Amino acid sequence: MKQLPTIDHIGIAVEDLDDAKYLYESLLGFQYIGTFTVPNQRVKVGILQAANIRIELLQAIDEDSVIHRFIQQKGPGIHHIALEVSDMQHTIKTLKEKNIELLEPVHAKGVNHSQIVFIHPKSMSGVLLELCQ
Repeated sequence: MKQLPTIDHIGIAVEDLDDAKYLYESLLGFQYIGTFTVPNQRVKVGILQAANIRIELLQAIDEDSVIHRFIQQKGPGIHHIALEVSDMQHTIKTLKEKNIELLEPVHAKGVNHSQIVFIHPKSMSGVLLELCQ
């Protein structure tokens, strides 16, 4: 039987990480894991865990951040859905062979030095997908 994809997390763009963390942790009962900075993405990430999924709250570090531009254009909200992959290189090769457009041609470093790559929303019916390993 073929293994089904696993949702690793949902990324939510926020203006204020502390305010958003309070809402998810104190009001909704998510467990706060920690805050990490991802310099190459120009973002500060607050990670929260529910029983079945992780939420990453994404706050821009500066105005050059993709998250800053996202919030300026669309406001705070769901930014992306992340899927876990077991072999990033093979997955990228397969996507390119199928003419799926990636935002970057190679993977980058994410939280805790994970490998990440984003699939352009126009290749996925308007949804920004992050693949992570």
